[in-house]
Amino acid sequence: MMPSHLVLRRQLCPAHSLLRNLHAISRRRVSALSRSDKSRVAPGQEEDRQLNNTSQSLPETPCRTRFAPSPTGYLHLGSLRTALYNYLLAKATNGQFVLRLEDTDQSRLVADAEQRLYEDLKWAGLTWDEGPDVGGPYGPYRQSERLSLYDEHSNRLIEEGKAYRCFCPPDQLADHKLAHRDLNSPPPPNPCIHISAEESSERAAKDESHCVVFKASPEPTEIRDLVYGSFKRRLPESDFILRKTDGFPTYHFANVVDDHAMKITHVVRGAEWLVSTPKHVELYRALQWEPPAFAHVGLLVDPQRQKLSKRALGADLSSYKRDGIIPSALLNFVALLGWSPGTVEDEVMALEEMVEKFRLRFTKGDIMVKLPGKLDHFDFFHKRRLLEEEPPNMALLQEYVLAPLEESIDKFLSRQISEKEPATGESTEPQMIPRAAAAYSTDTGKIVQPDFFLNLLRLQTNRTKKNNTVQDVPLHRRHLIWQVPEPFLVRALRKPRLLDAVLGTKTTAEVGSDTLPPRPLATRGYSLISQALDHVTRELEKVPPESWTRDNIPWSVEKGTELWALLSAQLEPNVPPETLDKKTQIAFSELVRWALVASDSAPSNKEVMAFLGRDESLKRISTAAGVARKVAEQPEWQPEGFDWTEAAPTKGR
Repeated sequence: MMPSHLVLRRQLCPAHSLLRNLHAISRRRVSALSRSDKSRVAPGQEEDRQLNNTSQSLPETPCRTRFAPSPTGYLHLGSLRTALYNYLLAKATNGQFVLRLEDTDQSRLVADAEQRLYEDLKWAGLTWDEGPDVGGPYGPYRQSERLSLYDEHSNRLIEEGKAYRCFCPPDQLADHKLAHRDLNSPPPPNPCIHISAEESSERAAKDESHCVVFKASPEPTEIRDLVYGSFKRRLPESDFILRKTDGFPTYHFANVVDDHAMKITHVVRGAEWLVSTPKHVELYRALQWEPPAFAHVGLLVDPQRQKLSKRALGADLSSYKRDGIIPSALLNFVALLGWSPGTVEDEVMALEEMVEKFRLRFTKGDIMVKLPGKLDHFDFFHKRRLLEEEPPNMALLQEYVLAPLEESIDKFLSRQISEKEPATGESTEPQMIPRAAAAYSTDTGKIVQPDFFLNLLRLQTNRTKKNNTVQDVPLHRRHLIWQVPEPFLVRALRKPRLLDAVLGTKTTAEVGSDTLPPRPLATRGYSLISQALDHVTRELEKVPPESWTRDNIPWSVEKGTELWALLSAQLEPNVPPETLDKKTQIAFSELVRWALVASDSAPSNKEVMAFLGRDESLKRISTAAGVARKVAEQPEWQPEGFDWTEAAPTKGR
């Protein structure tokens, strides 16, 4: 015997075919209205337009909303979005958010789906006021525990002649529907509709298998939606099943009964349910109940405009947890898949900010989703916010910042060590600066003093998103954690980029060329670098340890000095002073960056020195001056020891 849920699926096929054209029809209607004179607007259309204009406002009274998933699978992006929108509407109006389990399809239940649902919603930051696990005044909140309520109302509809029993086997009923399937003509009557009430009751009393079918209206039912306005199918609904042969209600019936019993005022759900809403409104009318307000949000589609599969959406949230995505970022990303706070500047939002900004401003039509899309963008900014919180939330910092950083450091070190051939008599591992070594245990691979790395990450995220994720830190900020290997420092010194800046002339044939300037000119440049860095060291030594802050580092170190101007003038004595000053600033910034981080991309020199501290900064600049001097004296000199096996981005070209 064919399962009853397959019968329902066949019944719904014609309705679902309408959804494909829904957005196009809506757009054509709006376009036609904009071109027409107001006096020619058909009755009801002006009202529709006013509905669309006013539906963005929040209701003045508290809303009761619900999220009603089926425990036949796990929470994915689409269902998380539905839960979030209902949560936001409830909280923005000081209402209640209800969690209800629609577990009537017993054959497809997944054993751990209910528990995973609770865990995933709580992980995402969504809590509920009423639900299966917390109870409430309108429970129980599992549909499988509410069967007597559905029986009561289905029997009432039968008694009032608004529903009837169907004794056809499910496969026979499905074949009947398919044989008469025609989208251009009314549906055929159910074979059992003419059975008398007496015969129906007698057969039911003998436990003859049957389902309960609703008598649909002979005319199409018009419904109002807060997003799409007026909606009405061209043909009337066919009679549809309320209660299946196994005694369980269908989705259509149970959700109407439960929404009324639980006093739900607003239903926010995916646009795929818009074509079924006339059925629900017919049921409300038959039961003489006031329907809730409906808001159907656009379907999530891929770049080919196909409905996103569960696989594309993420079969569950575990992949986002595994990737270390912070929950607030995922909620932020999901919230904007069909809703807008108003301006792009307002897009980065914590859950509390979403509640504050929430309006019924949903997107009409399909929403194209590209993964990861903006998810990485939101993850970056939400982690930056987390780093800036006072007092710090150490539990979240440990889970979403420090733990991923520990893993990244371990992978980076392992890669460097495994790819580097041991050099006789020399260390084959990078050496951490003292403060980093005290904060990180190489024995356990754990961060033991978080402040050092949290300050590094705060410095890291005080910039643009590019190359600033937690995973990027070991490579892109390696010289703020480890010492600069001397072989690497020499290689960076010999690159044309640094000499171009120092000498103030283009000495390379083209950008990116490895061609060095003529040896006498290069030697002179190295000598200028060593003299300038000696001067920087003397300037910095004047700053006492207790005053070593970003603001107290001499301006001359960041922008240039009279000494460097004089040294540069030896190369170009006829350059105008204003041009020389600009070149001086560029050159000085470049050579100090080379001394501090071997020309790696980094925050400003002052920020780097403030982070490294006085002793480490002076040590690096003094060492760099000595290296430049030795290369000037011995152009072929190449030190031995550890060197990096991969490049990191440098500033500029």
